[in-house]
Amino acid sequence: VHAEQIFHTGEKLRQALADSSHTRPRFAVGITDAVPKLVAFRLLESLLRPPLAVRLECLEGEFEHLLGELALNRLDVVIADRSAPQRANLKLHSHLLANVEIFFFYVCELYDIYTHEFPARLNDAPLLLPSHGDPLRSAIDAWFAARDLRPQVVGEFSDSALLKTFGRAGLGLFPAPAAMQAEISAQFAAEPVGILQGVSESWYAISVPRRILHPALSHVLSEG
Repeated sequence: VHAEQIFHTGEKLRQALADSSHTRPRFAVGITDAVPKLVAFRLLESLLRPPLAVRLECLEGEFEHLLGELALNRLDVVIADRSAPQRANLKLHSHLLANVEIFFFYVCELYDIYTHEFPARLNDAPLLLPSHGDPLRSAIDAWFAARDLRPQVVGEFSDSALLKTFGRAGLGLFPAPAAMQAEISAQFAAEPVGILQGVSESWYAISVPRRILHPALSHVLSEG
């Protein structure tokens, strides 16, 4: 018993010393897998620049798990592709950060095949899409159904970065925000083949209501 007490005391001391070595205030952010890494970077990178100077901690995970961590005050905010559900036992605030149009992209060597007569040429085209349950996937499926188009879904992904990595290999067309066109062209050697009229993607900052907001959270909300 004494050995366990000594161990726990030593662990607490080690943690306290580790925390004291950080002069910057901690700001913990949960990011769902569906949020593109470039989007998360754009939303958060200014937190590491003056006048704000925080110790940024990013945790990726599934939506429900991150909301649980937020409710337990282990996170300061969750960045997600959907707003928080309305639950009587869990009060959460959802702040819309951005809403952007969606393009289909394809690698430069092959995208000319699909730019002509878009979107009719998408019949039987190979597609890489978000997994079922993702709000963007539902919108894309409805977009195809409204136009009576039947592409070939060759891959489904919960992680947006992995989806784009498969797209870079030329294995299928893939959706991505129009606002990220320059980055996608540079990182994935892909160009837009057409816009999905009426389809957009939204990103939200979800937080627990507090009387005093973390300065970094105030900054994220104001930037959005």
